[in-house]
Amino acid sequence: MYSGTVIKPYWGFEVGERIYVKELDYTFKWCANIYRTKEKSSFVVTVWDIDMLKECVNFD
Repeated sequence: MYSGTVIKPYWGFEVGERIYVKELDYTFKWCANIYRTKEKSSFVVTVWDIDMLKECVNFD
C-alpha cells in the first residue's frame, strides 16, 4: 500500500488531504483502490488512470 498527499483536487479529495492507495492487477490492466484511511476502512473509488493519479498525488 502506498500513501501520498493530494496536490490537485482528485475524486472528491481536497489539496493537502492524505490518501492511501492499494494497487491491483485485473487481467493485466493496472488499477488501484483509493482509501481515506490506512486501515482500508474507508474505500472511496477504484481508479484506472495511473497518469492522472500521479499528476494529482505526491507519493511518499
